[in-house]
Amino acid sequence: MKTTLGGQLSDDQALSLLRDAKLDGFLDQLGFVSDNKAGTAKPNIAIYQFAAAQIGVPISRCLYVEENLTEVIGALAAGMKAVLKPCPPGRDLTL
Repeated sequence: MKTTLGGQLSDDQALSLLRDAKLDGFLDQLGFVSDNKAGTAKPNIAIYQFAAAQIGVPISRCLYVEENLTEVIGALAAGMKAVLKPCPPGRDLTL
C-alpha cells in the first residue's frame, strides 16, 4: 500500500487510523509506504522503486492498481505492471 500523507499525518497516525478501522490485518507493515517514509511522492518513480525494495520483491513483479492516470504512468515508468481502475461513481478521473 502506497499513500501520500503529505504534512497532514505521520505514518504512525495513518497506521493508527487503519488499526481503528480494523483494516490493519489486511496490511503487511513493510508494505505500508508513504511519501514520508520514501522521501518522495507519487508519481516520482523513486517511490515505486522504494516500495518494491521495502517488501523485497523485484519491481517487475509488482502490480500497481490506481484510478489516477498520472500515478499509473509513474508506476509503469518505474518498471511495475500497472492497472488503471475505474473511478468510483460521481468522481472524475484525476490527472
